[in-house]
Amino acid sequence: MIKKMNRGINSIVSNTHRLFLVGVLLFSSFWIYGQSTVISLLQKESGASVPYANICWQTLDNSSSGNGISDEKGKFQMGVTPGSDLIIHISSIGFKVVNDTLRVEQGHTFFMEEDVLNLEQVTVTGTRTPHILKEAPVLTQMIAQKEIARADAATITDILETEVPGIELARHGFGQTMSVQGLEPQYTLILVDGERLAGETGGNIDYSRINAANIERVEIVRGASSALYGSNAMGGVINIITRKPRHKFDISANVKYRQRNQKNYFPDDTYYEDYEDKFYRNMDKPNLNGNLSLGFRNRNFYSNTFLNAKSTDGYVLSDREGMRFYYPELDTTLVEELHETAINGSQDYTITQKIGYDDGKRWAFELRGNHYRHEEFLTRVYNWQHDMFKNYSIGGFAKYRMSANDNIQLSYNTDIFDKYDVKERKNDTAVRYYRNTFHNAKLNYTTRLGAKHNLFVGIENLYEILSADMFVWDASEIQSKSTNDLVFVAQDEYTISDDISAVIGVRGGYHSTFAFHASPSITLRYRLKPFNLRLNYARGYRSPTLKELYMNWSHLGMFQIVGSTDLKPETNNYCSVSLDYLNLDHQLNATLIGSYNQIDHKIEGIWVNDSMVNYINISKVKVVNLEAMLKWRLHTLFNLKAGYVYSHHIKDRDVVALSDISPHALTAQLEFLYEKNKYHLTANLSGKLLSTKVVKGTNMIEESPLYGKVYEARYPAYAIFNLTVNQRYGKHYMLGLGVRNLLNYTAPTVTMNTTASVGRRFFVSFTYNF
Repeated sequence: MIKKMNRGINSIVSNTHRLFLVGVLLFSSFWIYGQSTVISLLQKESGASVPYANICWQTLDNSSSGNGISDEKGKFQMGVTPGSDLIIHISSIGFKVVNDTLRVEQGHTFFMEEDVLNLEQVTVTGTRTPHILKEAPVLTQMIAQKEIARADAATITDILETEVPGIELARHGFGQTMSVQGLEPQYTLILVDGERLAGETGGNIDYSRINAANIERVEIVRGASSALYGSNAMGGVINIITRKPRHKFDISANVKYRQRNQKNYFPDDTYYEDYEDKFYRNMDKPNLNGNLSLGFRNRNFYSNTFLNAKSTDGYVLSDREGMRFYYPELDTTLVEELHETAINGSQDYTITQKIGYDDGKRWAFELRGNHYRHEEFLTRVYNWQHDMFKNYSIGGFAKYRMSANDNIQLSYNTDIFDKYDVKERKNDTAVRYYRNTFHNAKLNYTTRLGAKHNLFVGIENLYEILSADMFVWDASEIQSKSTNDLVFVAQDEYTISDDISAVIGVRGGYHSTFAFHASPSITLRYRLKPFNLRLNYARGYRSPTLKELYMNWSHLGMFQIVGSTDLKPETNNYCSVSLDYLNLDHQLNATLIGSYNQIDHKIEGIWVNDSMVNYINISKVKVVNLEAMLKWRLHTLFNLKAGYVYSHHIKDRDVVALSDISPHALTAQLEFLYEKNKYHLTANLSGKLLSTKVVKGTNMIEESPLYGKVYEARYPAYAIFNLTVNQRYGKHYMLGLGVRNLLNYTAPTVTMNTTASVGRRFFVSFTYNF
C-alpha cells in the first residue's frame, strides 16, 4: 500500500513539474512575442496580402539590424523591442518600394502600391549588385512579367522586338537572327539567370529555348559591359530572370493556338513510303504552344517546375518583285529573278526545375536544371532528313550573408548544346555532328566600406569545348577544340554625395589563346530631381570564337568557310550620355540616350572569291546611336509606351554583311486596362515601324562582268502591328484573343534582310491559374 502511495505522489510531482515547464515556455513565448512587432503587408488597391516580400531594417542608434521575408499571409515578426526607432525597407515584385522611419509598436500595417512604371523594382544586371531601378547607377531597362502577359508573347524574341526599338529580327538559313543597337548578334550577351548559353549559330543562340511563360523579368543594359561580363558584351547585356513562385501554391496552365501559316500536307495524296507521309505531316505541325508551371513555396523553401511544348508549321514565301541591285559606279541596275524562300516548321519540348532556400538572414541556395529538345522540319526540300537540337544544363549557387554589409556567393553552371541529323529513311536515326559545352564557375564578394563605397570583387573561370565536323573540310570526322578564360573582376560604387555617384570597374584575366586582356569602365550619375544624368565610358573585349579560329567547313558544297588562327581579339571603346526624367505625379518616365561605339579589329567573313569565305580582322567599325524611350500612365485606363532609335553604321571598307539594320526604328504600345468587380480586361495594341534601308555588297560571282563591283540593295520601309485582348474572370480563368500582323504586311522581296511574316494570323489562348 505504501509503495503504491509513493508511486502516486511521485506521479503527481512529475506531472506538476511538466506543467510548470510548459507554463514557463508559454510565458516565455508570450513575453518574447510581446517584445517583438508584427509587420503586415497589404495591397493598397485590393487589400489582399503581399506574401514573400523582402524586409530590411536598422535601428537609428545602430544597435541592431536585420532582414527577412514575409510569410504567405503577408506578415513578418521582427525581434525589435517596442519603443525602438528604426528605418525599414520593404520591396516586392510588382510594387513600389517602401522606405520609412517608424517607432516600433505592437503591430504595423503597410499598404503597398502597384509599380506602374516598373521603376522601383530591384535590378542586378547593370552593376551585379542590387539597386532600385530608378536609382541604378547604370541605365537599365526592365520588362516585367505583367507586361509580357499583356502582350501574350511566346518567346523572348517576341518580347524584345516589341519592347526595344533597337532590335531587328530576320531569318537566315540557320534560323532567326537578331541585330541589337546597330551591331550583329555576337556583340550582345544573352544570359538566363545570369548564366551564358551554349550553342551559338552565326552569333545567335537558339532563341526558342527561352519561353516567355517562364520569364519573371528581362533586364537590358545598353553599351559595353565587358568589365563585368567579359567577351560578347561589347554591345550590351540582356539578362532573362526566370520565374519563382510568389504564393504557397503558384500553379498555372496555358495553351495558345494560332492560325495555320500554310497547308502543305494533303491526306488524300498517295505516299509510297511511310517516311514520305511523315515528312509531309511534319511540315504541317499545328501552331500550338502549351505551358504548365508548378510552383510551391513554404516560407524559406521554394520549388518551380516548368514544362513547355510548342510547334509551328512550315511555309514558303514567294517574291512579288525581283530584287534590284544598283551599281553606282556604272549607274546600272540589275533586277533578279523571282524566287521562293522556305521557312522551316518546328516542334520542341522544354522542362526546367528550380529549387531554392532563402532564410532571409544568412543563407540562400538555389539549384537549377533544364532539358530542351527542338526539331526543325524542312519545307519543300526533299532530302528526307531534318535537324534536331538538344540542350542540357545544370547549375546553382550558394550565398552567405556574413553581415548586413557583406555577402559572398559561389555559383557554377554547365550548359551543353547538341546538334543532330535525323535520317528519316533510317527510322529517324539521329547522328550527332556538333556539341558545344560551357563550364562557368564564379566566386563573388560584395561589401560596404563605410557609407560611401560598395565594393564588388570576383573571380571567374569559363571553359568552352566545341566538338564538331566543321574543322575538317569534308566533314569526315568530329574534332574538338577548347579554350579557357580565367578573370578577376573589381568594381567600386562610390557615393560622392547625395546626388552624385560613380561606378569604376575593371576586368582582367588570362585567355588560353590570347594571353592577358583588360576591360575598364566608369559611369557617373548626377541626380537633379526630376532628372538623372549618366555618363559612361567602357572598353570592351571579344575573343574570336572557336569557329572563327579553326573552321574549315563546306556549306552544302556551295562554298567553303575558313577560319584563321592569326585573328586578333576585337576591342571597342564605348561612350554614352543619357538623361532620364521621372514625374511620379503624372506617372511619366522619359529617357534620351546618345552613344558612340568604335570596334577595332572587327572580325568579318569576307568573300575572297565566289567559293570561299575567310574570317579576317578589318580595321574599324563605328556605330552612332540616338535613342528615346517613353512610359506614361495617361489615365487609370490607359498606358502608353514608345521608343525610337537612330543608328548610323560606318565600316572602313565595303564588305558583304549577313544582315544590316534600318537606320530608323519606332516601337509603340497602347494598353487599355479595365476592371470591375471580378472582371479584368486588358487590350494591347503594339506596333513597330522600320525605315527604308540600303545594304551594300560586292559582286563576287567570278563569271559576272560586274565581278568586284560594289552594289546597293534597297529595302522599303514597313510596319507590323499586333493586337491582343485578355479577359480575366476572377482569379482563375483568362481568355486571350488576338491577331499578329494586323495590317497583313508581307515583304515584296524576301531575303535575309526582310521580315519573314506570312501575313495576318489570328490566335486564341486560355490560361488557368490555380
